[in-house]
Amino acid sequence: MLLIVLLLINLYKKTEDNVVQIAKFKYDTFNKIKTDSLGTEHKLNLLVNESTKFNEQFFGNSPQLKNGIRYLIGAVALLIVIELGFFIRERRRPVE
Repeated sequence: MLLIVLLLINLYKKTEDNVVQIAKFKYDTFNKIKTDSLGTEHKLNLLVNESTKFNEQFFGNSPQLKNGIRYLIGAVALLIVIELGFFIRERRRPVE
């Protein structure tokens, strides 16, 4: 649990350095969606496409962030596997 908290703090610090870039993306995307006169489906596709491009660019500029997310996912998966192991072990224990 402590490792997960430390990884979250680390990710927060790394993304804090890029807050301006994230805010600019949100503002530009909001303006594109707001001025777009097409239907809801097109606006959703625009949002998905813009988010995908931004994510690729964001992670391309910051490989430490990508590694941090991988480590965080690994730590959470390890915690889930351990808890599942304890759960299975407890169910197999004979009742006294």
